[in-house]
Amino acid sequence: MFRNSGIPIGRLFGIPITLHPTWFIMLFLVTYSLASYYVAELGVAAGLSFFLGLIVALLAFASLLAHEYGHALTARMYGIGTERITLFLLGGVAQIKEEPRTPGQEFLVAIAGPAVSLMCFAFFGILAILAAMAGAPASMQFGLQALTSINFVFAAFNMLPGFPMDGGRVLRAFVWWASGDYLKSTRTASLGGQMLGMMLVVLGVYLLFYGSFQGLMLILLGFFLNWLARMSLQGAVHKVAFESVKVRDLMRPVQFVVPADMPLSQVVRDYVYRVHADRFPVVSGSTLLGYISADDIAEVDRSQWDWTPAERLVRPYGRREILSPTDDAWAAFMKVNQLGRPNLPVFSGRQLIGFLFANDIMNHLNNQSRFGKV
Repeated sequence: MFRNSGIPIGRLFGIPITLHPTWFIMLFLVTYSLASYYVAELGVAAGLSFFLGLIVALLAFASLLAHEYGHALTARMYGIGTERITLFLLGGVAQIKEEPRTPGQEFLVAIAGPAVSLMCFAFFGILAILAAMAGAPASMQFGLQALTSINFVFAAFNMLPGFPMDGGRVLRAFVWWASGDYLKSTRTASLGGQMLGMMLVVLGVYLLFYGSFQGLMLILLGFFLNWLARMSLQGAVHKVAFESVKVRDLMRPVQFVVPADMPLSQVVRDYVYRVHADRFPVVSGSTLLGYISADDIAEVDRSQWDWTPAERLVRPYGRREILSPTDDAWAAFMKVNQLGRPNLPVFSGRQLIGFLFANDIMNHLNNQSRFGKV
């Protein structure tokens, strides 16, 4: 959902931090809510109240960021990288590159976020007590109390037993440990997440009926959690379907190559119109130069097709899109999804030996489902 969206704002511990455009909506809502309290209850001037509300809101999101780093850095201990951390309308997410490999890893990675939130809760709580003892301004005391409460809510809400909440991952870790069945444990946690989502929707409708704007936020959060829970289960099903399967098991051997000196008119006639692909490998003798795409050919004036050789439009294969025959099919499946390509080249050393097609991956998944293996 957040893979290609977000505004990068920097890195911390080598992990990029991005802000989804919807985050600014939540920043405004939180700031406005806090500023309204400053004005109504503490009598702070409007301009100053908005500034104070913004400071508290930013510290709250910094706490949320710390929560996500708890997950990311714990995952790093087990050799699991994090693509990025994104803050958005309904919270934050650490986009961990792969699932934990054991129930123990799952438990520790999941519990790390709420543990950090509880540490923030204790930190701001102590500051709030010290501020009260020192007779600090009421505005400062309120800000510290608000941050204390917010971090407690972060920890408590995230420990609800439904995927993809941290509590749902903890639940999956225990069921996985007890049953030894990764897919069964994910189904259990996903069901909990779907039920939790629908409960939030019902509560939101109830609040909205009685005129509370917060009901709308609960409805959005509930539907979002329900969707994430179902997507998490789907991801687990896909992972199991590709367990122990290598790229070489699903790839197609090289069936055609385009000679470098072939004119574009012939490439179109012999390949583009006859082969269901969008890219075609180009060779000069036995040397692979790269590929030519139908889109690039279409950008050349047709009057030039008879005189333009294929090598003029050759693009090299990017390092990220090259597969090895020994790669896990699951990792290849994820890469195909990330890059949005219908097929990816498979190399053995520097030699092109085949292609992995997205259609073949989906056919494998459908076959596994048909025979009840996932």
